[in-house]
Amino acid sequence: MTGLPLVRSGCTQCWPGSSLREFQGLPHSQKTQAMTASGNRRRRLEWLIRLVQYYRNWTRPQVAHALGVSDLRRLAPSSGDVRISIAVRLARLLDWRVDEVARYLWTEPIANASDQRDTPASNPPPDCDSEAGEVCWDLDGEASQARAQAEAASDSYADIDRAAWEAYQAGDFGRVVRLARYAYAKAESPEQRAAACNRELGGWDGLGRYAEALEAVRRGLTETPIQEARRLRLQSNLANAHYTLWNLTEARSVATEVVEHYLAHGTDDRASDKNLAFSYYVRGQTARRLIGIEPENTIQYAQRSCTDLQQAHQHYSQMGDEVGDDRFAGLIRLCESGLLESRTALSEVSADDALHMIIEQLEAVTDPEDWPAGEVLESYGWSCVFGCNIALRHLPEESQQRPMAILTNKAYEISDRLENWSLRERALVMESFRRQRLADWTGVNEEWMLDEQEVRIVTGTMARFPSFRRTGWRILNSARLVTEM
Repeated sequence: MTGLPLVRSGCTQCWPGSSLREFQGLPHSQKTQAMTASGNRRRRLEWLIRLVQYYRNWTRPQVAHALGVSDLRRLAPSSGDVRISIAVRLARLLDWRVDEVARYLWTEPIANASDQRDTPASNPPPDCDSEAGEVCWDLDGEASQARAQAEAASDSYADIDRAAWEAYQAGDFGRVVRLARYAYAKAESPEQRAAACNRELGGWDGLGRYAEALEAVRRGLTETPIQEARRLRLQSNLANAHYTLWNLTEARSVATEVVEHYLAHGTDDRASDKNLAFSYYVRGQTARRLIGIEPENTIQYAQRSCTDLQQAHQHYSQMGDEVGDDRFAGLIRLCESGLLESRTALSEVSADDALHMIIEQLEAVTDPEDWPAGEVLESYGWSCVFGCNIALRHLPEESQQRPMAILTNKAYEISDRLENWSLRERALVMESFRRQRLADWTGVNEEWMLDEQEVRIVTGTMARFPSFRRTGWRILNSARLVTEM
């Protein structure tokens, strides 16, 4: 094994072929400002190209081919302005949104420049080689619709929707999105279009593309008239999409609207019982997260979290008893783990006891590969995250390292087993916090050692969580890439 630096901190990078002629005749201050802006855009473009290399495991010539150019140095003119067609292709290759690429190129703070080593690649550059990216390339185009039609083997909305459900059950989420969008195009009523949007939401969520999931559910809620049960289901899914993306005010507001509706009108079937339980769950977990966002309101949010998670736990337990199986076991464990964090914040449970319980429970998942993918295994991963929150808030710095190392490592393993991007994001953030606390305590900066797959996970997380992007750059800036010799 050999370590190769991903990024050299403090290094400056000159863009080949740049010209000073465009700045001639300007006052010195304007020349400096214009040259700085141009140079920044060029460096940002180069770093996005670097991310594509790591994310796709491609060489620079392969990236150039995918971007439709023969020489990457000619992507932008001397002004640094990037053509919209290049920005769109970069977004697709990175699984970013186009507006996020534009925002990064023109406004966001940038990381330090890196060296120009090419990452070895073993595969030729297809148009887009990830499932999520493949969906994004031609979502509404003729090729995508023709593919969806062939997969559904029908032009009937009912058949297309059934095929989308079967794809969801099989975990083929890219296919779910294609079929759901095709069903939306074939729908003949607002109700059918809203149902197709909800189906699409499930596909995007399975791909870890939470911003697209949010857009899908919002689109569904614009359809009218639709059945009240459909609208309430879309609203609870909207609350969860906001929660996943850390839009906590929106998540709490929407979840509260759903809860208050059921409290006023009651539930009349199993589907509405599940929707009420889920809305309590989302609101309770949102309040739990707000403990860290607004520490001055810790008691208030911890109490709210306990109340809602207890309600969700009660509803899921009751439904589990009624159906006579453990289909709600994962959600019940998630409620219990969230309650443990909130009860620790209220001093009802000591941090040491809470962490002992969490770590002791992890003995059941010594090897996540032995477990079936599903909510129960996921609940163990989230209990690791909740445990890290407890350690960071309630343990002295010298006592944080051991439990956090155990918990972040297990969270990594479970997130990889499930390919759960939301859990990956939290695991990476918690590991970053652990390392920072270690540096603050000892003055020693623990080096990040990432293999190529881990680099792709970091860049993929940056794509799915814009709020993680600064942390992601910091990780890549300080990491060393470990490759097989």
